[in-house]
Parts: sequence; C-alpha cells; structure tokens
Amino acid sequence: SVAMLAQALASAKACAVSLRHPDAYVVGADQICEHHGQILSKPGSYARAQDQLALLSGSTHAQHSAVVLARAGEIVFAHTARATLTMHPLNAEEIARYVAADAPLASCGAYKFEGLGRHLFAQVDGDHDVIQGLPLIPLLVALRHHGAVAL
Repeated sequence: SVAMLAQALASAKACAVSLRHPDAYVVGADQICEHHGQILSKPGSYARAQDQLALLSGSTHAQHSAVVLARAGEIVFAHTARATLTMHPLNAEEIARYVAADAPLASCGAYKFEGLGRHLFAQVDGDHDVIQGLPLIPLLVALRHHGAVAL
C-alpha cells in the first residue's frame, strides 16, 4: 500500500542514520501524494509542477505521511497517517501564477500547503501536520515515551 511504502522509506532513512549514531534517537519521515492510485513525486520542474496541478485540479487526492523513530538501527516507533484534500478547479493561468509564486518543485503534489498552496483547496480532511509531511503529535508522544524529550 502507499502508506506502507511511505513507512518503508521513512524507516530506511532513520535506520541508516541511526547506525552511524547508535546512542541517539533518529527521526525519519516520508510523504507520498496519491491521486486515484497514481503516485505523484516531487515535480522538479515548473512544467511538471503545472502538469501535476492540472491533474489535481477539481479533484480529491491523499497525502500519506509516515514518521519513524530509530535507535541503533532498530525501529522503536512507527506511525502513518492520511489526509485527503480537494482542490478547487484551476485554469492554466491560475496554475502558472501559483507555480511561479510558490515554486513547489520539491513538494510532492506540486504545492506548498504551508505557503500559498493552502489557497488551492476547497476542502481538507485530516491533520495539517500530515499534509506538511510530519505527523508531529504522534512523534512527540513517542519521543516523550522513550524519554528523549521532557516538558
């Protein structure tokens, strides 16, 4: 599943770093944008960003975010979450203006929800931290549980 893929990617990142720092808790995270079964990667170019936004325009898609906590190469906590977003119908001019203004080339789905991208949406269901790629509350609970942070 897409959620399992996001978790596997986050786990690989965290484990690789935690092997080099075995006494530290290492956070790994990953996010995948899914539209009707198709995974949308980071666009990397203005043209691909515009194509992705044209695909998402007027429809609903999901952001799957995973966060893991590793220590000494072992996963001690893993969490995945999903949010769904419905984008306003956008015309080519609106898409081009948005991409030029926010440059979402390294954002899966070709938008920056934490920036101007929030204006693109008619409806959002789910945690905004998930949309931004890091389910923060579950991570903070896990860090506290493991004694890695305190109030």
